[in-house]
Amino acid sequence: MALSVTPQASPLGANLVQDDNNAGTTSTPVLNATGTTGSIYMVDIDNEAGAAQVYLKIYDDAAPTVGVTAADWVFRCEIGIRRSCVIPEGYDFANALSFATVLEADQTGTTSSPTDVIIRIVTS
Repeated sequence: MALSVTPQASPLGANLVQDDNNAGTTSTPVLNATGTTGSIYMVDIDNEAGAAQVYLKIYDDAAPTVGVTAADWVFRCEIGIRRSCVIPEGYDFANALSFATVLEADQTGTTSSPTDVIIRIVTS
């Protein structure tokens, strides 16, 4: 897993959280990505090389269990596209920022994407 957090000079967000190969298995969600609380200002899901529609599940939880813990936010991205969502007012995460990418939108979904999905999240 290639996870990086890069400081950003932006009036909205200070960090870019990027995971270059988020496959979303129950054993490898990204846990507590920023190591602190904050707000989400932008979500970018790059599924251009994708073989299936995916759902990015974001948790305000340091150690969620994918398929058991309810996601706080869910974003859909179709096959072969890149989807970005800007959140000017921000979504606050009071506990921690964790995320996983799976094929099912429902809470119990745990099926990994057959291809890597690039996830970028701008946070404070």
